[in-house]
Amino acid sequence: MLPSPATSYSKRHGSRGHSNDGLLTDALTRFRINRATLLARSRVTNLGIVLLSSTLALSLLLNLNFTLRSGDPQWGRAQSWLNAVSKGALSPGSIAATVVRQQEWTDVKHLIVVAGHAVWTGSDPRARLDESNWILEDRQKGGGNVAAFFRHIEEGARLVNSDGHALLVFSGGQTRPTSLITEAQSYHQLAVAAKLLNPEGHHTSALPPTLRTTSENFALDSFQNLLFSLARFHEVTGSYPTNITVVGFGMKKPRFQELHRKAIRWPEERFQYIGIDVEGDTSLAYAGEAEFGYGPYSKDLQSAALPWPPETRRPLHPASADTAGIKLLPPEILETILLLTFDPWDWQPTQSANLARVLKLNDRGNIVVEMDETTALGSDAEAFLALAKPHIHRWTTLFYSGSYHEGLFNAVGTEGSKIENLSLDVHYGAVPRQTIPLGDGPPLRHLTLFSTIIDWSSNRLRDLRSMTLVSVRSGPTLPEFHAFLSSSEALEILYLDDVETADNLGPEPNSSAISLPFLTDIWIGGLSTRLFHFLVEIMRAPNSTLVCLDAITSPSTSMRALDLALPSLRSSSIVDIEYCELDQFTCINSDPSPQPSEYHGGPRIPGANITVKHIKLEHILLRISEPPVDRLVEMVVNLHVLVALDETLQTDLASREFELHQLHLLRPMLQRISNSEGSEENGGLKHLLAELTDATKQQVI
Repeated sequence: MLPSPATSYSKRHGSRGHSNDGLLTDALTRFRINRATLLARSRVTNLGIVLLSSTLALSLLLNLNFTLRSGDPQWGRAQSWLNAVSKGALSPGSIAATVVRQQEWTDVKHLIVVAGHAVWTGSDPRARLDESNWILEDRQKGGGNVAAFFRHIEEGARLVNSDGHALLVFSGGQTRPTSLITEAQSYHQLAVAAKLLNPEGHHTSALPPTLRTTSENFALDSFQNLLFSLARFHEVTGSYPTNITVVGFGMKKPRFQELHRKAIRWPEERFQYIGIDVEGDTSLAYAGEAEFGYGPYSKDLQSAALPWPPETRRPLHPASADTAGIKLLPPEILETILLLTFDPWDWQPTQSANLARVLKLNDRGNIVVEMDETTALGSDAEAFLALAKPHIHRWTTLFYSGSYHEGLFNAVGTEGSKIENLSLDVHYGAVPRQTIPLGDGPPLRHLTLFSTIIDWSSNRLRDLRSMTLVSVRSGPTLPEFHAFLSSSEALEILYLDDVETADNLGPEPNSSAISLPFLTDIWIGGLSTRLFHFLVEIMRAPNSTLVCLDAITSPSTSMRALDLALPSLRSSSIVDIEYCELDQFTCINSDPSPQPSEYHGGPRIPGANITVKHIKLEHILLRISEPPVDRLVEMVVNLHVLVALDETLQTDLASREFELHQLHLLRPMLQRISNSEGSEENGGLKHLLAELTDATKQQVI
């Protein structure tokens, strides 16, 4: 039979009285009986088991249906969440990840930012120019600042009214201790009160401007205006914009375009700044901006994105310290800021203060390390390395210029397996030159060395995209050079200057040709004759656009050098050729003169600059005039020939100059002279000069 109910005892035995001892005894007795009753065995009928099992099975089916069903966005989001769970993410990253937005928000791709500068506290928009309705700093009073603020709001409203794919974000935090609202909120309120946001607008969007206008309430300076607004755009629309327009004072245009935009890696062609200044003389404002705005940010691009104000910024007042701090930003915005600010090629820890806190916040991103001991930052190099070296497994780029640092370079070899871009300029001083190990890991993409020795046998020196070696005394051997080039089919830049190799007297290495279809920049000088000729002989670069080579004395190597330079010569509009009959040297240059990448000084300018020997002038002109003809028609060849007046002594030289505009028209004549017997001697050159003189008179070329 079933056990008695837990309440039956009191009904059978009644009360034991009202004394304290009796009550305590009665309570203990009740506890023992209830415990025994709850732990006693119970009988469940077969029907009860069936009902419980059916309920459990139905619950499982409903949950599976909810999880796996597709079609409706809510169900699809649940399915995505299940996939995330299977990958180890047990819950969505934030509440924002579960938001389902209207389909119309996918068409919003233009971010319009209006940066706030003060707080409007009025209620009547007609009195918007009354400074008593604004909370202003002393420097903002008078001078027409209030009118400029409203014109900023008007311009932002005009843009969002006319563009149905735009989101207007008023940006500005709680910057006034006497106000509980933010700059952005007050701007938004004024725009609504002044009826600047057209409910319908001249656009095709289903979202009216009133819905496509919001506020970002945390920014405390101009960089945060841009960065936080970008994060706010993502929070509202679920995606990032394709274009950004910022409205603000004209004096801040260089700061936004040249510094803030660069800091978040935003493309220049998709960024616009609309500057609206106060009326009257603004020279003092522009001077102050250059000193106190542009100047500090040019030294530290990301200072405003850190969770503490830099020393150059005024501290927050108590009223806003707890509401505007980056630590209290929504997770979605905070994550966006970390992703945007601490990204490869842009975040350089040595240029940011409070490195330890930054590394703690950004515990998973890639890190670019740039250290130059010759600058002011070099004095803190040891402290920096102490903080950054434990994260060396996250380094993707290392730019180092300074003295030999054994601990750092050993760590690069053992733990820096993620480094892809390596640039080293090591000053050994009195320390014996040590070889820097590269360790195991994926291949390097870009290698730049100045006076530095590395382990040339490392497997990481494969699949290079660029190689720059300058003043390297213990360079790779010829077989190692051959191995680098043959395994780097995607090589784009080869810059070698003053490189010595240890096997100048060794056996002849493998000299099989290597095709480098992506190699565009070839700059080789200051090498030993053997290494120089070896590299020129083996390389095949059909798409070279910049070729600079030392003078070449070997006839066969001269022909190979000409082949390397031909693609860049044929794409030049002006080519200067200087031929000397006496020593049979030919200098070939494009105009303007080629320049390497800006890392070696100045912007990159394509072209060719080579000096070859023992190649007949007609052969050179023939090679340059080969198809494609469409480029040759636009080419101008300035030919300067030095010929001997005395065929016996060949001491006195005369100069002959020609300006050839359509070199391809001379190909039949050049071919005839090249094949004639007289071309073997000086008669070929004289015949060529005579033909060129005749063609010039007849204006054939």
